[in-house]
Amino acid sequence: LIDGKIIIMSPAYRRHYRAHTQLLVRLTNVVDRLDRDLEVNSAPSVAIPPFSEPLPDIVVSARPKSRKGIELEVVRLIVEVSES
Repeated sequence: LIDGKIIIMSPAYRRHYRAHTQLLVRLTNVVDRLDRDLEVNSAPSVAIPPFSEPLPDIVVSARPKSRKGIELEVVRLIVEVSES
């Protein structure tokens, strides 16, 4: 959801999800060793007021305050994997 509009994404193919998975595992390992107050999430909603909730591939954040999308102010890193 970007500016209140649904955006249709291209499908993710093997190269994309392999890179995504490898990055997710490595980032999780690093964050677990360095900082217990951070978490790594795969394809979460990021709440960007007023009307956007993009779904990046990976987000490193402080612990979200709500059960809905991760609030922008707690985001520390956003990763979007591209096949190009």
